[in-house]
Amino acid sequence: MEEDERPRAARPQPHPLDLAWIRLGDGWSWLAVVPTEADVDVAKVASTLCTIGEALTSRRVTFVDAGHVSAQAESARLLTELRRQRGDPAEGRIVSLPSVLGNPGALEIALAADGVILCARRGTAPLASVRETIAAVGAHRVVVALLLDEAGAPVAG
Repeated sequence: MEEDERPRAARPQPHPLDLAWIRLGDGWSWLAVVPTEADVDVAKVASTLCTIGEALTSRRVTFVDAGHVSAQAESARLLTELRRQRGDPAEGRIVSLPSVLGNPGALEIALAADGVILCARRGTAPLASVRETIAAVGAHRVVVALLLDEAGAPVAG
C-alpha cells in the first residue's frame, strides 16, 4: 500500500463551544448569554463556556446565573456587582439571562455587557423572535450566535 492510500485516523471534532470560545477573544470583562425564546434555558451553555474558557486559557471565568432576572430592581443589583468587578484582565464573567423580549431587566443587563452570545433552537426558533432579539440587543453587540438542539445543547452549525 502506498503512503497516500493509507486510511487516515478520524480526527476528533471540536465541541461547538470550543469554537465559540475561540471566537470570543480577550477584550471583554463579561458577556451575556441570551436565548431568542422565553422557554429556552441557557444556563448550561454559559456554565460550559466558563469551563472551556478556564481549560483553554489562564483566565479565571466565572458563571453567573441570572436566568431569574425579570424586574429592573433585580437587574440593577446585578449590574452594580458586575460593574464593580469589571476591568480585571485575569477574570471574566459569563452571565446567563432569560429572553430579553418583554423583559426590561434582562435587556438592561444584556445592553451593559461587553457582548452578547445569542442562542437559538435549530429548526424551531421563530425567525421573528430571532430578529426581534437581535434588534433589541443590537446586531453589532452579538459576538457569537449558537444553534441549540431541542435539549438546549449546542450543535455544530
